[in-house]
Amino acid sequence: MLRAGTFATPKETFYIYEVDEAGCYRLDFVKDGGNFMYDVDKIIYSIFKKKGTFTYGDKSIYETYQMISTTLEQAKYEESVETRWNNGKFYKFVSGENKKLGFTKESTLENGVLTENSIAGNGYAIAWSTVAPVYGVGI
Repeated sequence: MLRAGTFATPKETFYIYEVDEAGCYRLDFVKDGGNFMYDVDKIIYSIFKKKGTFTYGDKSIYETYQMISTTLEQAKYEESVETRWNNGKFYKFVSGENKKLGFTKESTLENGVLTENSIAGNGYAIAWSTVAPVYGVGI
């Protein structure tokens, strides 16, 4: 699966690209709107796992991302769910809010598969969208 998104911090915003296939994982943080796999000079941090783990760049960005992602995802949310059929596909929209902490989340599932996801709080935001459900390991 290839997912693309953004990771916004109070100081800057990064584009993020994630490839997650059997036996292979890659996560890139890219600055200034760089394109995945083409603008390698704009990669700030990259982690690649396949028979070992290889990293490149400023690890503090990845550590901050992991900390924020875990904090926002593990919070309890008051959720609302909306479902509907559209063009033969079943959609489920879930939105949640933690008013005490000021966190929000939204996700979209298409035929039971997560296609979009966003979480935000404390000046940070992470948003994802599935670009290709089956990407293939050509990396």
